[in-house]
Amino acid sequence: SSIASNELFSFNLNMKMFIFFMMFFSTLMMILFWNNLNWMNFNINNSEMINFSNSIMFLNENKINLNKLYNNQNFLITYLLIIYLFITLVAMVKITNIFYGPLRTNF
Repeated sequence: SSIASNELFSFNLNMKMFIFFMMFFSTLMMILFWNNLNWMNFNINNSEMINFSNSIMFLNENKINLNKLYNNQNFLITYLLIIYLFITLVAMVKITNIFYGPLRTNF
């Protein structure tokens, strides 16, 4: 059971521009910081800033847990998987005809 199966929705121009700029900005950030992952390296000896930088960057305990998922070798595969799933989601939304109802049948 679904709350709103195959309801028609439309994007206005502002929403399309917002989505475009968010995707462009995130792609730009990924390209800029691809090789320089320590871009938040603070050179201040203040203990509060050191604690803040440690909370922003992954701590050693968290880095060990996420190392297998987001290391350099698997990052590209994970990123391509996310893109593939997004494209298939968009394709399924476009393929589904709203006048025929949902793809699954009611029992």
